[in-house]
Amino acid sequence: MDSIFSKLLENELFRDIDLNEKNIDISILNLYRFQVGEIVIEEGESSSELFLILDGMIEILQVTETGEEANLGIRKSGEFIGELGLIDASDRSCRVRSKSESTLLGIPGDKFFQLIQNFPKISLNLLRTLSQRQKNSDRLATKRYSELLEVNQNLEKLVEERTENLNLALKKIHKDLKFSEKLQSGILPPQKIIIESIHFFNLYQPLDEVGGDLFDIHQLEDKRIRVLLVDMTGHGIQAALLTMLIKSEYEGLKDLTIPPSEVFNLLNENIYTRYRSLNLIFPGFLVDIHMDKNEIIYSSAGHPEQFIIQNSSIGEMKKTGKIIGFLNDLNAEDRRIRFQKGDKILLFTDGLFEVFNRDKEEFGTDRIKSLIESSINLDIPELIDLIVTKMKEFTGGMDLDDDITCLGISYI
Repeated sequence: MDSIFSKLLENELFRDIDLNEKNIDISILNLYRFQVGEIVIEEGESSSELFLILDGMIEILQVTETGEEANLGIRKSGEFIGELGLIDASDRSCRVRSKSESTLLGIPGDKFFQLIQNFPKISLNLLRTLSQRQKNSDRLATKRYSELLEVNQNLEKLVEERTENLNLALKKIHKDLKFSEKLQSGILPPQKIIIESIHFFNLYQPLDEVGGDLFDIHQLEDKRIRVLLVDMTGHGIQAALLTMLIKSEYEGLKDLTIPPSEVFNLLNENIYTRYRSLNLIFPGFLVDIHMDKNEIIYSSAGHPEQFIIQNSSIGEMKKTGKIIGFLNDLNAEDRRIRFQKGDKILLFTDGLFEVFNRDKEEFGTDRIKSLIESSINLDIPELIDLIVTKMKEFTGGMDLDDDITCLGISYI
């Protein structure tokens, strides 16, 4: 059992995760051994487990319409298979066969999702692996496309085979992206949340399947609700990977009963110390809602001004410090505001206002403020819908180039 546990720690899924025999029970996992040529997974069968490859080599195969097998890749010791069908709750899309004598460890679906909750870095490792697999698929697709260009027109059958393999590779890329989308959406809060008298509503529209905006709503034990909003530069799978990294670092800090500025100072120290080589810098907004004191305390690390609606007037919550990750000492500050029944808060990322029309005119925060003033009695969901609709009308149908996140808070 000790050797199985040591092999488990070597798997890419558990990279840099502090596991020990006290926080994971090996006995709930299933050990499998396969001979050369033995089927591990058959295409079309139901998905119930994710498999860690402890020893050996596994080949991923797609059965074509003619009954032939197209090789989609090889997985070796230290890698994993079966994650897509498990997350999608769909039937297996490929045949998996043992290429050598192999030993696999099966993680049942419910245990896998529990592991993700207990160890958020598993999600980051999943996204990293999928990103690398996507790059490999891109290279494979490009290589096969180049081969197609060189094939003589008279070799029609060979062209058809290469085209089919290319389509299969592109299909796998798309499936990996859809999986990444589901994985990221799983760590974000639901669209509507109610905690006592505080109502939350969010609108999240990533530019691609996955995005670089991150937000979190968390209730602490001392009658306060902590809300985080982060806007990572860029979009797509690279930005999504970085937000997973930030999420992992924030998880270890969000339960601390300290002011938002101190949370940001600690987060900045971790990001700057551990990931300086990545040039990981980003703005963030952190607000604590103290339900027992009818007040909020916020810290804005280089984030654009946000809005609070009180007594039919609009206040601005301005920056209180530098962006995170730029310097070792953030020296963030807090601001304190009364927050009572009927008050509303609107938080958003720059994808909502850094958009332009055909005349290169920016939508800007002033237009957002004017829309709030003219519709100040609207509930938060209707107000957010109005602002996003007007923003898209303003662009005149031009393509957007950033993720959009709006998070509204109402004291009912």
